[in-house]
Amino acid sequence: MERRTVWVPAAALILYLAGCSEANGNYYPTYADAVRANAVRRGWIPEFVPTSAYEIHEVHDVDTNMQRMRFRVPSSDVYALTRTMIPQSLSQIHELQRSHTPPSLGVPWPRELESGGGNTTLRLFVISASENPTLCVAVDWQTGLIHAWTCSKPGN
Repeated sequence: MERRTVWVPAAALILYLAGCSEANGNYYPTYADAVRANAVRRGWIPEFVPTSAYEIHEVHDVDTNMQRMRFRVPSSDVYALTRTMIPQSLSQIHELQRSHTPPSLGVPWPRELESGGGNTTLRLFVISASENPTLCVAVDWQTGLIHAWTCSKPGN
């Protein structure tokens, strides 16, 4: 009987802590699927994501307003996608995200962002608006693979 009394509070604590996170993740095969799921209307798919996007993985935390996503676009759409973004160096990206860790996405993260490796096809950008969090964006120019994540909050 004593064993049960120890495990019940421990199990309750684990369930409580598991429920504390408000991070929600989704996968959409196409942009149209994200529209049908109301992810675009709710803001889980940012405005910069083109309608040609596919293999969209996104996770957002409603408590912290942090987000991380990965998607693909046809390589012919990469230039149009990045035309209005602000180019950044790896050190600039690291400085922006110094105190802001976006939620885990559960899909591979570019090694270059962790190690500063030399992938010459990876370009870094930010999308900044005063009323919204700043988004950092890593674009593989050749494959059309895009990673985007919240790297700072408004006013930071």
